[in-house]
Amino acid sequence: MLAGKNLILNYYINQTMLKKLKKYSIYGILPLAVLALFITNTASAHGWGWGKNIDPQELAQRQQEMFQEQADLLGTTTDKVKDSWAKGQTLADLAGELGISETDLQAKLKANRLAELKTNLQTLVTQGIISQAQADQRYNFMAEHIGNAAPGKHMGRMMFGGWGRHGP
Repeated sequence: MLAGKNLILNYYINQTMLKKLKKYSIYGILPLAVLALFITNTASAHGWGWGKNIDPQELAQRQQEMFQEQADLLGTTTDKVKDSWAKGQTLADLAGELGISETDLQAKLKANRLAELKTNLQTLVTQGIISQAQADQRYNFMAEHIGNAAPGKHMGRMMFGGWGRHGP
């Protein structure tokens, strides 16, 4: 039940963010699902999001999962990701240190985002929230618009817990 609510919330946040991004013509700054996920995590962890406080165990699990996902994305260890995070570096900064170009990082982020989007959309179809045609249409739209910003622009700036700057 909670996962379904999170999916719906993430979908709503994606819709809202997409409208804002369209208004400012900055599609693809970061994969929108990552934005929704980490905004939700940050807000919930600090107790000022959507009325939910997470317990320390859940916070620790989410943070560890984020470190692991980023390590897998960059082909490095979680210790290296944690050290970079502790220094306040962005994901793009760490990728650069590892010899991964901003263009390659953006392509990896886009591929991961699209894979996650496909899974999430299929869940919505399976749960009867949207039709397969709506899921396909949304996937095609997002595939076209994710990652259209210049490589490296604001990359990694919203990772939960301190990757880069938060706020304006």
